[in-house]
Amino acid sequence: IDLLKIPGSRKALAGISSNQSLQDAAVLLRGSEIEALYVIQRLGLVEERITGILTKEIIEAQYQLSYN
Repeated sequence: IDLLKIPGSRKALAGISSNQSLQDAAVLLRGSEIEALYVIQRLGLVEERITGILTKEIIEAQYQLSYN
C-alpha cells in the first residue's frame, strides 16, 4: 500500500521529549519549518512511546501566543 496515495493532511514532524516544556515546543515550532511535534515518553533505556501531538494551533490556543 502506498500511503502517500491515500487522501489526508500531512505535516512536517519532529519529536520532543515529554520532559520538555510547552515553551520549548513553541520555540522549536517557531524557528523551523516543522508543523507538528510528536511527544515521546521514555519508558526505559531503549523503549519509548509516542504519547501525543502538538501543533502551533494547540500551543497558541493554550497560551494565546502568535507566530506572526
